[in-house]
Amino acid sequence: MKKIIVIIYILLLSVYAEVKTVQLTVSYISAKHVYLSGGKKQGVQTGDSAKVNRDGKTIAELQVVFTADGSASCKILRQRAAIRSGDKVVVYTQTTDKEKEISTKTQITKKNTPPKKKRLRKKSLTRVSGSVGLQWYRFIDTGERAYNFSQPALHLNLRARKLWNKDYNLRVRFRSRYYERANRSSSLVPATEWRNRLYVFSFSYADPKSVINFKAGRILSNAFSGVGYIDGLQLQHNICARWQWGVFAGFQPELVYSRVQTNRRKYGLYLHYVGGKDTAQRFESTFAASGEYEGSTVSRELIYLQSSYYETGRWNLYQSMELDLNRQWRKEKTGKEVSLTSLYLSGQIWLSKGMSATLSYDNRRNYYIYEYRTLADSLFDDAFRQGLRLRFNYRFLKNYRFYLSGGLRQRDAEERLTYSYSGGIFVRNVLLRRFSVNARAAAFTNLYNRGVTYSVRLYQYLRGGHNVSLAFGANEYRLRNYDSGGLNRWARANILFQLPFNFNINGYYEYDWGSDVNGHRFLTEIGYTF
Repeated sequence: MKKIIVIIYILLLSVYAEVKTVQLTVSYISAKHVYLSGGKKQGVQTGDSAKVNRDGKTIAELQVVFTADGSASCKILRQRAAIRSGDKVVVYTQTTDKEKEISTKTQITKKNTPPKKKRLRKKSLTRVSGSVGLQWYRFIDTGERAYNFSQPALHLNLRARKLWNKDYNLRVRFRSRYYERANRSSSLVPATEWRNRLYVFSFSYADPKSVINFKAGRILSNAFSGVGYIDGLQLQHNICARWQWGVFAGFQPELVYSRVQTNRRKYGLYLHYVGGKDTAQRFESTFAASGEYEGSTVSRELIYLQSSYYETGRWNLYQSMELDLNRQWRKEKTGKEVSLTSLYLSGQIWLSKGMSATLSYDNRRNYYIYEYRTLADSLFDDAFRQGLRLRFNYRFLKNYRFYLSGGLRQRDAEERLTYSYSGGIFVRNVLLRRFSVNARAAAFTNLYNRGVTYSVRLYQYLRGGHNVSLAFGANEYRLRNYDSGGLNRWARANILFQLPFNFNINGYYEYDWGSDVNGHRFLTEIGYTF
């Protein structure tokens, strides 16, 4: 706790450098980054902060992570609406020490008398951003079961970068909820309980020019996300700009409540490669091997491979795979030494400036872990599931966006396919400025039932970042074997009001009525962004 207080104190006393702004636009959005229309030639530097604006409202905050002469790539820090190509971006770039020195020398040359020596203050590169919110949720069940439910909650999202003007970073993401149930569906469900989730609490050093980087705490790496969370330490050796390798070791957090499990050890190693000419073309791949153990007993051992490739405005590919290595009791359960438990493939191509198509395939199979070692085979679902999905996105007439999607999924070869379809349209500035309409519909059919769902949302964005919205939706389903079904409808009103000093109030009221759910839902939150 004392260390955290010291860090916060240092952040509050950080000295800010001279800031100038650069006006750019969004040129392309990938799965991980947002690309801008300018770079080094426009004065943009790595580490600069930026805001994405639309209709006079800030919809996202970014940080520049890479710059080329005519382009720059950014990661998203906070996002309130979907970022689109063409959105306006304001980059807050720092005046470098070299620029200040040149300016000072020019002024000295113009004067005949030597000026007094002036001590230049070193600029602070430290950036702190995030949000904290206090939330209250309430459901009043007007049906016969009267499952009334309330849930106060607290959440925190903190990101501190460039601590002490170096590549030290602090990341915290936390949520705490208190569940209070008036009536319970089972005696196994507690009337009251706390659920505290610590998603990330990490301190890292990430300088690509340094030989060694590290990350400590509760960590989750984007490079090998399939390995999952680790309470421990990750060390990385930067061989060169393209190649890195590393090791990680620690404990596996408890899945539901995020408690530390010192009896569940996890460790492994990885190899990472990144290549490409600039931000317009990039290839990235990670190979990892990980083991999880309960004492000397295997819980899970796997090999993980993740790769991505993209060319700005043309096409991109993504792949991830999990291969389980079965030893000891796991081999007896599966009857195999190696099992493919997950494979995901996705490709996107831009057919024109405003039209793109995405095709994805995934398959997955449940895998055994330590807790399931004594479970009867008849109770473990090891069915093989696979699916295919195609999606089209089309933006036209500047303010119109349309998408259409269709997919199929199969559970084991002998079962009937599940088909699903969806589509929607989003229109901005309808009738009134900053007034938008979003309509969606989806349907599915499988061996057991079929259903359809649809919704319409009306948004009015106001000056100062405020907005209000109204929505209506319904879902209907039919059970094939029982010739029965249900219809449920809902209506919702949302509001977001920005207060002075970066505070905000948001919430909604929803009324549900139909075959399965009848009642009122309330949510209120007061938040602060920094």
